[in-house]
Amino acid sequence: MNVLRGLFYVVKRDELALICVIFWSLWWNRNCDFHNIKKRDASELLLWVVDFLAEFQHTQQVLIPPIISSATLHLSVWSPPPGKLKLNSYVAVRKGSQMIGLGAAIRKDNGLIVAAISKPMRGSFSAELGELLALREGLCSAKRLNLAVLVSEVDATNVVSAVNSDVSLFGDAFNVLVDIQALFIYITKTKSEQVNLSIYGQDINDRWCAEIHVRGVKEKTRQIRSLKCRNSKLGD
Repeated sequence: MNVLRGLFYVVKRDELALICVIFWSLWWNRNCDFHNIKKRDASELLLWVVDFLAEFQHTQQVLIPPIISSATLHLSVWSPPPGKLKLNSYVAVRKGSQMIGLGAAIRKDNGLIVAAISKPMRGSFSAELGELLALREGLCSAKRLNLAVLVSEVDATNVVSAVNSDVSLFGDAFNVLVDIQALFIYITKTKSEQVNLSIYGQDINDRWCAEIHVRGVKEKTRQIRSLKCRNSKLGD
């Protein structure tokens, strides 16, 4: 963060944007190791950075309303319903380190960020457990700020696979999932027998989404195996 703050005063706006996208692409490539996703090589990474930044700058210059296409409708799932909030959660894991980084941002349906957190957590965790911890931390922030989050986006399909497992989870992962359910029930202020939390995510080639069915707070046992997930190629 101090590096970016220093660059803000010494480089031009376009140069700073390029640096930020490069940092972002390197972070994404590193996370691919932990999620068993194919990484981009150096040439592919550089080409992606240039193309992404050019596309972003082009959209910033367009003043006319965009034409609604099937692709636009296909990606509407990434936005929460009008007037609702969406939670994005992330984790950064470094092999051999006894520390992970947890991050989360809560957005309105127009993309405006209303809250964000970033914090380290000491300990050695798997990438999957780290993703669950980040989601729980985001929901804790929503609880503290009294923000009713109905949609959550995470980075890895293995998080959904863990929740959707036919075998009940044990240990830390199970405890974190129970916390996630309880937090969601609290922040939605619902007393109904069943409420839903939609979780969306994206790999390099696949788009997937899932929905956790959280049972009412009066039930002593909360089962987590009722999550449904569907997969489809981007652009279908």
